[in-house]
Amino acid sequence: MAWYQRISKQTKSSVKTAAYDYKNQDTFLDESVGDVQRYVLDSYVIKLFKSKTSKKISISLTGSHNYLGSVQFSFFFASALNEDAKATQVIKELDKLVKNTCHDFIEEERPTNLLFGFLKKEIQKKYRDYFVKTNIPSINFSYDLPVEADWRLSIYGTRYPGYSEKSFKQNYNKNGE
Repeated sequence: MAWYQRISKQTKSSVKTAAYDYKNQDTFLDESVGDVQRYVLDSYVIKLFKSKTSKKISISLTGSHNYLGSVQFSFFFASALNEDAKATQVIKELDKLVKNTCHDFIEEERPTNLLFGFLKKEIQKKYRDYFVKTNIPSINFSYDLPVEADWRLSIYGTRYPGYSEKSFKQNYNKNGE
């Protein structure tokens, strides 16, 4: 058995099935992902929580840089109190998605700084209807924008106008400027 398979089996036990704790939260995932290349500072922490309040059940998924601590990825979902089973099902699917994606990144030796782009694309595909609408139009609008998982394919993201590059002079004006 390879070392990464042993590690993967160890992390599978991190999923809790216990009830909510004293804060009315349940931690489902607390996963660290280190880079397999030479960039030792490219490691990340991914956490998945389910919380229950008097009004709703919420699911929060965050990813942060392991050393700097800055949040680089976050999703927030909410459901009604009577939808606990549905929320638990979404949590299990998210847990599986995160673990499978992390495993693939390590196995295929992808740069870990691409991890959150891949997760965001998969989550947007499957769970966009669960995203909580805000009073900030730009955030609500961003839920529907197509996500480019691998920024190496488009340094400008998906919103930069596309054109075919024929020469260095193709965009010059008549004066050659």
